[in-house]
Amino acid sequence: MLNNTVDRDTVLTKDGGGSFSIGAISLATTNVVSGSFDLLFTGTKSDNSTVDQTFSIDNTTYALETFLFSSAFTDIVSLRWTQGSPSHQFDNLVLDEAVSAVPAPAGFLLFMTGLMGLGIMARRSRKPSAA
Repeated sequence: MLNNTVDRDTVLTKDGGGSFSIGAISLATTNVVSGSFDLLFTGTKSDNSTVDQTFSIDNTTYALETFLFSSAFTDIVSLRWTQGSPSHQFDNLVLDEAVSAVPAPAGFLLFMTGLMGLGIMARRSRKPSAA
């Protein structure tokens, strides 16, 4: 994948909104020249704070390199980076959806209902039958 417009932002968000985590991305240049260039990623968290990380891309080959994001890139609602010159391609994004915990009251109610059912079944099996 690539954004083929120089100085244009690429923004990654979750379809339908919400937060996610990013673990890795593969990047490569689209124009082989000498040296390397830096690419800045900015993540906006659900509390509107931001985290930044810069990766240095090798400009001497078209080969994809995998870069790992720091653990600070969790609970983000958007990830933004700018397509510079020379341009780059990206692929193999490793994303994790934020998981919500099951509310404790609902889990406790379900647990207690199961225990009551087991107690009723045990009581019926111990009751002497009238003959």
